[in-house]
Amino acid sequence: MGTSSSPNPSLPQASPEGSSSARMTTAEVYNLTVFVQHFSEGGTLARAANLPLDRAQAATVRDALSQLVSAAKQLIADHVSQDRPIPWTDPPSEATDGESRFMVPLHL
Repeated sequence: MGTSSSPNPSLPQASPEGSSSARMTTAEVYNLTVFVQHFSEGGTLARAANLPLDRAQAATVRDALSQLVSAAKQLIADHVSQDRPIPWTDPPSEATDGESRFMVPLHL
């Protein structure tokens, strides 16, 4: 079997530095602060501390966070697409008794 100077076409090839396919793009990251309260009789309530969003109520923490994250992404995307400032709550609200704090990084 002879050796060939051409690269194996089935293997990915590195792009020369500076070519368009070698450039990395960065995505904006938005930090959402969420307070979650789990009730002993069942159910979970989540609210955003730093964005004006409706509270999310669900059976589990995961479901409540999922609802709130979805609403936050939509709100941020709407403002970004319309070139409007994101309506961050400043200062963010404080946790109340029984609430756990979550920091959720959002990528649109």
